[in-house]
Amino acid sequence: MDSSSLSHLWFDNDRTHFFLVPKDKELPTGDFILRRGISHQIQVDEVDIQPYAVTKEAARTWLDSQAEHVMEEVKDSAVDFLERFRSNSPSDSSPPDPATLEELATGIETLAAALAEKLRSKARTDTSPGSKTAPHSDLC
Repeated sequence: MDSSSLSHLWFDNDRTHFFLVPKDKELPTGDFILRRGISHQIQVDEVDIQPYAVTKEAARTWLDSQAEHVMEEVKDSAVDFLERFRSNSPSDSSPPDPATLEELATGIETLAAALAEKLRSKARTDTSPGSKTAPHSDLC
């Protein structure tokens, strides 16, 4: 598993400071407000969070990698489903047409790619200073 999926991306109210913090990391409470997604907010000590600071570009790269990870999971799930479907077909019936299965797999892959691009596009918009919406909570 990619270690980046074991982290959360937090940002300040102005979306000018970004922090990639391990999911299991407990930080001392303080007055510095950080947000993640739409409804997640924490208050941490500003000094203690600094080791986790990343640039805006690094935050975007991390979000892109998360979108790619989602796309790969969707693709792997689709392939697994098709393999189970193929292996569970009754022996007295014809197996599914390989061309149909290939067309279905291609369609699922195209859908997954479109979803990943939409998530990347939204993440780029959402990490812009002054953005009114937050990054997708499942990704951050």
